[in-house]
Formats: sequence, C-alpha cells, structure tokens
Amino acid sequence: MPFIIFIFLVIPFSINAQSRTEQKQDVCQNLRAGILEKKPVEAFKNFLKIQWDYSMSENPEWATWIGHPGAKDRLSDLSIKNLKRRNANDLCMLEILKKIDSKSFHGEENLSYDLALRNLSIEIEGQKFHEEFLALNQLEGLQIFLPELIGIMPHQNLEDYNYILSRLERIPKYIEQTVVLLKEGVQQKIVPAKLSVKAVPEQIDILVKDKVEESPFFLPFKLIPKSIESAENQKIQWRAKKIIQERVNPAFKSLREYLVKEYIPKCSDSIGRSAMKLGKDWYNYNIKKSTTLVKTAEELHQLGLSEVARITKAMEEVRKNFKFKGDLNSFKQYLLQNPKFYFESKEQLMTAYREIGKRIDPELVKIFAILPRLPYGIKEVPDYQAKNASMAYYESGSLEAHRAGYFVVNTFYLKNHPKWSLEVLLLHEAVPGHHLQIALAKEIENIPEFRKSTNYAAFSEGWGLYAESLGEELGLFKDPHSKFGALSFEMWRALRLVVDTGIHAKGWTRQQAINYFQENIPKTLSEIEVEVDRYITWPGQALAYKVGQLKIQELRQKAQRNLGDKFDIKKFHEQILKHGAIPLDLLEAKVNTWLTQQKKF
Repeated sequence: MPFIIFIFLVIPFSINAQSRTEQKQDVCQNLRAGILEKKPVEAFKNFLKIQWDYSMSENPEWATWIGHPGAKDRLSDLSIKNLKRRNANDLCMLEILKKIDSKSFHGEENLSYDLALRNLSIEIEGQKFHEEFLALNQLEGLQIFLPELIGIMPHQNLEDYNYILSRLERIPKYIEQTVVLLKEGVQQKIVPAKLSVKAVPEQIDILVKDKVEESPFFLPFKLIPKSIESAENQKIQWRAKKIIQERVNPAFKSLREYLVKEYIPKCSDSIGRSAMKLGKDWYNYNIKKSTTLVKTAEELHQLGLSEVARITKAMEEVRKNFKFKGDLNSFKQYLLQNPKFYFESKEQLMTAYREIGKRIDPELVKIFAILPRLPYGIKEVPDYQAKNASMAYYESGSLEAHRAGYFVVNTFYLKNHPKWSLEVLLLHEAVPGHHLQIALAKEIENIPEFRKSTNYAAFSEGWGLYAESLGEELGLFKDPHSKFGALSFEMWRALRLVVDTGIHAKGWTRQQAINYFQENIPKTLSEIEVEVDRYITWPGQALAYKVGQLKIQELRQKAQRNLGDKFDIKKFHEQILKHGAIPLDLLEAKVNTWLTQQKKF
C-alpha cells in the first residue's frame, strides 16, 4: 500500500504586508543573484536554499505537514494564472541550475545536484500533460486532504486556532478554483474515467454534517486545551461553527452539485490512460516517473507474468506442507472463506496489529544499525475515506511538527484483513517498511532539506515490499499460513505489473483485471475491486513496488556474492537507506561504489 500522498498545488503565502511584497519578487531573479560570481559549491547551496524557501511558500499545506514554519494560515492558489507562473519558474530554475558547474562536486553534494536536476527535469517534462486538470478522484483531492490537513495542524494555543480558522475561511475559494480546473479539463478533453470520480459525491456527503460538531473540520475545536480561557474557548468554537456552517458546507455542497450534474457525466467511459489526450506518451511518462528507470509497458508486463509464474511455484511448495486435500486454488479459497481466519470486531483487529508491532520492534536491532527517533502509532482510516480506501497505508510524521508517523488501518471491511495477512502488512507499512525508511530519511544530517522529503516511489515502495521479505529474519511467519500470506502479498504486487500495463497499454477491461486477480490471489471481491479501481485512477504508480523490490534484492545478492563471509546485513541496510529515497540507478551506483571500497579491506 502506498504511504499517504497529497497533491498540493501552489501559492505564495503571506503573513503580513512585508512578506507579501517579498513573495512578489521573481524567484529566478533571486536565484540568479544567489549564484552570480560565486564559487560552484556556494552557488549551489544558495540555489537550494532559495528553491526550498520558494517551494515551502508555494506549498503551504506541505510546509505544515513537515513542520516548516510560516505558512500555517494559507491554502494553495490553484488559479490557472498561478499554475502557469509556477511552470515558467520551473523552466527558469532548471536553466539556472544547469549553469552551476558541478564538475568539482563530490559525494553527497554531487548526489544532491543530480537529484535536483532530475526532479526539475521530470516535472517540466510532465507539464504538457496538464495533470492539474485531474484535480480530484476517490483516492485524492480536497475532499480527502483538507480535513486531514485541518486535523494535523497544531492546536495548542490561541495563535494555532487562529491559523486553523484562517484556513477554514479559505476553503470556499480553494473549492471554487478546483472547479475552474475541472471545467478547463472538460474543455481540453482531459478528464478521468467516470469510475475514478463516481464515489466523490458520497465522500462529500460524509464531510457535510447537519450537526456542525460532527464535521471532521470541527475536530480540533473539540480539543481546545484548558490553558485557553473559557471565554476565548467559546469564541473560537462559535467562529468555527459559523465558518463551517455558512461557508465550508455550502462550498462543498456546490462542488457536489457540479460533480453530479455536470462533471461526472462528461468524464470518460474508458478506463485506460492510453485512451486520453496524449495518453500513450502520458503513460510512458508515468512509467519513467514511477520506476525511475527507462522501461517499456511491454517489458514490465512480461516481468509481471514471469514473477506471477515464479511466485505461484513458491505458493505450491508451501501448500504441500499442509495436510490439505485439494489443489492450490482450493487452498486459496480455504484461506479466504474459513471464518477462523477473521476477526469479529475492528477492536480485535486493531489489538492484533498493535501486538504484532510490539513483537517486531525489539527485533529490529538484529538487522539494522540505525533506527529512527520518530515513533509510530496505529490508527483507523477516517470514515469519510474508508469505503474507497485501500486496506491500509502509512501516514508520515514529523519531529518538527511533534507528530508521530501512523500505520493507518481500514476497518471498513473486516474480511480484507485475514489473520494470515497481518504480519506482512505491518512489515510493509510500519517497520521495517515505510515508517523506518521515511523517518530515517527525515533525520539524515548534512543534506539539503528537499532530499528529506522527496519521494521516489520505486525506492520507497520497493523498500516496503523488500521489508516484507525480512519477516523471517525478524522472527515472524512462524505460522505457515502467515508464510503463505507473505507470498500472497508478493503475488499481489506482481499482479500489479500485469494489470496496470494491461489496463493502460493493452486495452484491458476492468472485468479482465478483476478476473486475473481472482485467478491468482486469495482476496475478497470488494478488495480486488478497490485495488483495480486504484490502478485505473493512478496509472503507473503500482509499477514501482516490484521494480524497486527486485532491484534491492538484486543488490543484496550481489553484495553477498562479493563479500562472502564479510557480508553484514546491518551495513548493507545502512547503505541502502543512508542517502534517503533516491532513483534506482543512482542507488545501484552507490552500492557498487561501497562494494568496491569493501573489497579493499
């Protein structure tokens, strides 16, 4: 499952008149001044600082999420004029970055330069596809991230609550600008599949409560600390109720009406990205962005078929260890349908996950030399998201924002969490998967800020899938059913290669994709449908898992061959994680350099 991803578009923020004036300055003018007549190393440091400050001002929601100060009262400006300005600035920044002579750079400095260059280049390449017109769907968009954002904002004092109120007041304009983007997408024939947006009106219905106190947007106002005087407390709650009732709810109702009456009827009946404007090129771009490698859809499709065949053989070997009368398909159905493998309540499910986490945590020191300082917790998916969300995901935390990371469990369908799947899922989403990797990346010292937050799906999701394979080394999978569950989860990611490319490059129907899943993996129909709809909605994202996992496993096998008895799993993991998330080709180059150095000793 993915860790949580929000799409934040851009706006210059301002707290006062002076900062508003400063933000009107041309960022490229500042960058040019920052490198003019300076040595390359100093010029690059200046470039990164100016670019980071600009990025934080342009993305105030993301700034809040990672704990960066100064943007707490703002939402992004989604106006088309502003988006064009942002695209122009990207082009200018790339031009300026290329003028910095990086030949003398070494180590992390050189890596930072390569990453900054790649990040700008890939974003500029994607500008022609106008993904900003696909502003929402049932997996992401303002109806999901706005209540999440309000919920994670600091709420310790009066100033914090004024920031929250300020953001609530800006929601109607944000929604209005989103509608403009959707309308422009209709005009330019850049619209999603109907299937990807059909659930959004229902998600909005869950947000818009008759009783304001039940609104997700009111949650922080139920938690006002006692340090705030009673009179101020009542005033804050009164303002929040008024804004939600008179501005936020009507804006969401208006959005819902537009979606139902105008937008969704004009969305596409096709489900493949290739059917869209510039669709084939767009999907190839998604492949490159997701995998960080140059791969064709056909290569990935064949890789998926090969992995499905390999994992099927491994499943068959595990099945033979059971005294089960029947073939592999019958065994899958037994695992799927036997009541003994399911919990009767979400409380039992959540308790089981927490107990597994307690078993894993003390074992991590056996295979990791460095562990993150940031803790993680386990919580449920919010109601407004649950019906259409995946079975679980990771929500990143922040030491700066004083917020833990979270393994977020969808308890809407208890049958999506058979007991034999729990260990492998927690390994992926929490430790040693997403939480360990992402938290460690945020804690790396002496690297630019952008590298602590940049996500390359092939690395992060590849690591998450690789982390599943560490279960036995951490004392898990002692129950053979759980071992089969681990193989089922690996099969799940192999199927993604086949299904994602099938839908977006080969013209597969939704039913073909569902049938292929049912033939190969023990999952409920409801979960399979949610997964297939996710691949339709996020073309290419699902390709990252297997591609990344196979690369990390390949590098581990190479290290074991080259180092023999000197191979140390702790040192290998340190080499994989020490740079944060990076593209797979750069990861391979870094590991190769390390292996060469190790051979000298």
